[in-house]
Amino acid sequence: TYKDGTQIQGSYFFNKSSVFNEQTSNTQTLLGNNSQNVSNYLNSNSDKTNHRFNFMIDTKLDSTTSIKIQPNVSYTENNGLSLQRYNRNNVIGNETTNTVGDQNYTTDNSTPAITNNILVRKKFQRRGRTLSLNVNTSINNNDSDNINYISENSTVGSVTTPKLTNQLNDLSSRNITNTTRVVYTEPLSKTTSIEFNYQNGINNSTSDRNIFNFNTTTGNFDIVDNTYSNHYENQTLTNAAGLSYTVNQKKYNFNIGVAGQQTHRENR
Repeated sequence: TYKDGTQIQGSYFFNKSSVFNEQTSNTQTLLGNNSQNVSNYLNSNSDKTNHRFNFMIDTKLDSTTSIKIQPNVSYTENNGLSLQRYNRNNVIGNETTNTVGDQNYTTDNSTPAITNNILVRKKFQRRGRTLSLNVNTSINNNDSDNINYISENSTVGSVTTPKLTNQLNDLSSRNITNTTRVVYTEPLSKTTSIEFNYQNGINNSTSDRNIFNFNTTTGNFDIVDNTYSNHYENQTLTNAAGLSYTVNQKKYNFNIGVAGQQTHRENR
């Protein structure tokens, strides 16, 4: 805190964690003449890193006006690898199906986020008369690349059918929100006041899911799988206004108000 009343605060947080998991399971299910035996081995590990920075400055622009700014930045990264081996034996009547497979799943995910709050307050000569402007902004991104590799063989009688899945899942989402609110308070007497408020909000979000199959010719994930790939966009606009009347007495106080809101949404 400085001599002119200006306050400045800042902090930084860092965290890193690693998780290792290994498990083996054997299950058997019996139902009449049918049965299922499943053997499963799982080995997974993940590393997660968090960074977070917070800052705040509160200062006076003049004797009647002050401004407070609070930006926050965070970044999270998560990398993981999962290895799984399984053996499923299904007996249905006189038919036996045996499936042996391996799955390797890798993930690389990052989530940056930025938020900011701006508050402007103005006082007037008349006691109780105030005007404030509050602006909140939030930006969130999420990017993830996941590779799913599954190799399995299913045997029915003497016939073995191989199946191979080798896909890259490219996922990304964006979300931006901004809200602006204006509040004006007017005293009617020593014990009563009236408040006017207006708020405007906008939210834009997009989501992309792109699935690519492995191309053995080029050695890259460049074959688009349109069945599971998609793109979405959403926008929401809101406008709200309100009016309230407040009474403050020594023995009691009450507030009565009315508000209305309009919302418009577009999805595509």
